Amino acid sequence: MINDWIDAKKSEINEQKTEYNNSKSQGLKKNGINRKKLQRSKEAFKKLELQALDRAENKDIALAYLLFLFVRCKKWDVPIQKLYSKTQHDKFRWAIDTTTADHHFYNYESEIVLRNADDEEQQQNSDDG
Repeated sequence: MINDWIDAKKSEINEQKTEYNNSKSQGLKKNGINRKKLQRSKEAFKKLELQALDRAENKDIALAYLLFLFVRCKKWDVPIQKLYSKTQHDKFRWAIDTTTADHHFYNYESEIVLRNADDEEQQQNSDDG
């Protein structure tokens, strides 16, 4: 949908460029008006491209968020229908079916050990003194 708008805006810009170049070569008074139209069209084109980029990025973020919540729903026995619409439920059926309650997003071979900054600081102070 937005790609169609971008294509339409590209063709509009090309038409306005030729119109601007024709009026420029003929020395018409409309030259300034055509230049302003062309500038507005280019700005609108940039906005459309930015919208398309935002939509693409938001889809990725939304997908990651949905998959993140699937695990929590299974872990805490929350019905998925409470959080997701029927469309999302149907679209991500594969994720719902393959996700387990103990799923980890990063499969580490070894155990993850979290550091405690206070313990390290105390150890450094005892080594120094």
